[in-house]
Formats: sequence, C-alpha cells, structure tokens
Amino acid sequence: MKISKRELRKIIREEKSKIINEGLPSSQVPYRIQDGLDSFGYRMAEELNGMLYQLDSNWHDNAEVYAAVRRMLENIKSEYMSGS
Repeated sequence: MKISKRELRKIIREEKSKIINEGLPSSQVPYRIQDGLDSFGYRMAEELNGMLYQLDSNWHDNAEVYAAVRRMLENIKSEYMSGS
C-alpha cells in the first residue's frame, strides 16, 4: 500500500500535534514545556557567558567567578525546590 506525500504530511502533523499537546508517554512534563525550558536554559547560558565576557574577557580563568555562578544557580535551584 502506497501513501501519498499529502497523506504522509497529514500523519506527521497529527503525530507531532499529539506529542506537543500530550507530551511523550514516558515523560511527566509536556513536550512544549520541556522544549521551552531547554530553549531558555540555552539562552540563559549564552546570555551569562556574554555578560561575563563584557565585564571581564578573562572571566573563565577566575575560579571565584565560577564559584559565584555556581552559587547563583544553586540559589535559583533552591527557590524552585522549595516551591517558592
């Protein structure tokens, strides 16, 4: 049985819509939310790197800067872990 390109596109659209709306079966987080979080995480890392580079182009050589970034991320994590 052959499937036309039009039918294949329709099937792909339907399955993509299911995944976006329902999330993956093994995941408790809907796909759209996880995708948004992943995208935000990437943008946040890029923004942080850019900001630090503007302030000090050799920031990556400073262990204290790394420690400060870790503390900031731990603070953010703590806020979300406590449900605040």
